[in-house]
Amino acid sequence: EAMHGHISTWETAQVTDMSYLFFRDSTFDEDISAWDTSGVTTMDEMFEGAQSFNRPIGGWRVDRVTRMYHMFGAAKAFNQPIGNWSVGAVTQLENMFRAASAFNNPIGDWWVDKVNDMSRMFEDASAFNQPLSSWRVESVTDMKEMFQGAKAFNQDLGAWRIDTVTNMREMFQRAKAFDQDLGWCVDYRVHMDDAFDSTACEWTSCGVTHGICWGRDKNRSGVSLVVVIVICLILAICVPLAVSFCFLAGTFGSCSKHKKTPSSPSSSDKV
Repeated sequence: EAMHGHISTWETAQVTDMSYLFFRDSTFDEDISAWDTSGVTTMDEMFEGAQSFNRPIGGWRVDRVTRMYHMFGAAKAFNQPIGNWSVGAVTQLENMFRAASAFNNPIGDWWVDKVNDMSRMFEDASAFNQPLSSWRVESVTDMKEMFQGAKAFNQDLGAWRIDTVTNMREMFQRAKAFDQDLGWCVDYRVHMDDAFDSTACEWTSCGVTHGICWGRDKNRSGVSLVVVIVICLILAICVPLAVSFCFLAGTFGSCSKHKKTPSSPSSSDKV
């Protein structure tokens, strides 16, 4: 500190990578709100394991940051407003709040349309219960364990476009408060093992159908359409076959159940 001054006054305008900066520094809790982060592109695991850190950093400029992997993982005390961050360039949010057990600030206005990985993002973030319905998740492919163990979370995500997601394994597992009717139709090729295990809506799969889906609007109507098509195909194939069979059978005298057996001529008809 004698050489560089207090950390709160450090000149950081030229810094591009802040990854691992306070990694597992369990006692760190200094005011760094005045730092210039406008040039930073990577913040992977920046506060991972910084269990005491809980300072306001909501004013940071993060519009150039592309990676926030595990940024607040196990930062158990952190609960500051960061909802105004401009995260439009970020592609990685994997593990961002994993085990950040105190965090419960609104981030529903984040622009996440470039993010492709949200796996374990809120895993064991036991206090988190904020609306995320307006998030545009069309680029996300991995949501495995996203809310696993987020035991307070119970928000409606039914408006999410989940067309590109390929992995939802254990997505809400142990999110004990979760009790939503999502109305999603998830393609049968998507991994969904134990996705709703130990949730309040486990027995209804939280309104999610796992099967063949049609169109962009992936909801239960897609499955209904499939059922209709299958029934129509069965009718189109089976009914004509049945009619043809009956016609042929009738030709040989075996189709009609009510076919009369010719009676023996009466004695009066005998010559």
